[in-house]
Amino acid sequence: MKKLYLSCLIIMCAFNYLESQQIALDNQFLINKFALSPAYAGYTQSTEAYATYRKDLVGIENAPMKVVFNVNSAPYRNMGVGLALNVQKYGMFNFMSFLGSYAYKVNLSKNQSVRFGISAGIYNTQFDFSQSNSDQQTDPLIVSYQIHQKTNFDMGLAMIYSYKKLNLGVNVQQLLANKIQSQNSNYVIYSYDRHLIIHGSYLFSVNKDVDIEPALFAIKTTDKNPAFINLSALVKYKKTVWLGLMGCSQGIIGIDVGGNYKRCVFNYSFEFSGQGIMAYSKGTHEISIGYSFGDSKLKELHSTRKPYYRWQN
Repeated sequence: MKKLYLSCLIIMCAFNYLESQQIALDNQFLINKFALSPAYAGYTQSTEAYATYRKDLVGIENAPMKVVFNVNSAPYRNMGVGLALNVQKYGMFNFMSFLGSYAYKVNLSKNQSVRFGISAGIYNTQFDFSQSNSDQQTDPLIVSYQIHQKTNFDMGLAMIYSYKKLNLGVNVQQLLANKIQSQNSNYVIYSYDRHLIIHGSYLFSVNKDVDIEPALFAIKTTDKNPAFINLSALVKYKKTVWLGLMGCSQGIIGIDVGGNYKRCVFNYSFEFSGQGIMAYSKGTHEISIGYSFGDSKLKELHSTRKPYYRWQN
């Protein structure tokens, strides 16, 4: 009975999280900006591949888990492309998305630019009601559909303004707001909400060895749920090792440590809280690794045209 109660509690918490905050968060964006917005595809002008494993609420059965693989590149100096595979599991809820991204950069001046991005692909959602861990079910939806899944097409739009080392962006995900209905009726099992993500970062150079990069992002759904706000800062030493701190509006505190060696990148994150169900767990652990294939020989997409800021000259 205790096991059943705990399992149900996790499932209810997971679905409450999904209803108010469907975009599962991770800290990969600290080392890979493409993980935050499709407009960052090709941002570093090199080909990069990253993988992340995240386990929330360690020590609690059926707690959320997330695995992400993504790669992005810049075939031209003002254009970027990328692919991202996202797999998540929350109790009886399983989710997978595979998205392609395209970004285009417009130079406004020598120090200013705007990047536009679009992502599109498939979203597969599965509900395994047998994971409710109850031998005697009376809910007709659970009895009739032990496993219910649906695949939909969806997309997102993004824009980033850059001035020197300042980046400000906005990103809308799950733009089509699809709904998943039961097989034999119009009953809506699950609805995808549009998510508005606002983010910004700035890179401070303290001296030739030390850089500090604070970052802020906020996620707001289209309904009346409060925004989720995350504030973080990385202190980098000689651009090879770093230490970071993170805090968010849900009372979660996190630390990050990582570094790079030659073309390899590694980052570890640990999050904890004394509030809610996280207080009864061993915290959240996340590991990200990446590899850069180096700078490519880029050229302008339209080599005969002047940049936007020189059109009038």
